[in-house]
Amino acid sequence: MGAPSIHGPGGRVKVLVRLGRQFSKDAGFSARALELPEAATIEALLKAIGKAAPGLSCVDEATGAVDLALANLSINGRAVNPLEPGKVKLHDGDTAYLYGTISGG
Repeated sequence: MGAPSIHGPGGRVKVLVRLGRQFSKDAGFSARALELPEAATIEALLKAIGKAAPGLSCVDEATGAVDLALANLSINGRAVNPLEPGKVKLHDGDTAYLYGTISGG
């Protein structure tokens, strides 16, 4: 027997979203599994995170989605290009990590 399937019903995928400390306090959770359509992109994930945690400081009030100008996102340890959120498809079992921007000098 193989590992149990994590496919959601009706051609959906589950993505585990982990929030950095700054965002987990505002959201009230540090990790949550979100179900998305099977062909979902990063853009759909940003909207789903905004819906799950609308009080995050990085959520754009007009779109309801996370604004990658105000946060960083990685998928399975790889940074997401904020200029191309619609080009990267998500897969069942992916892990997303949303964390605050890092400033320095």
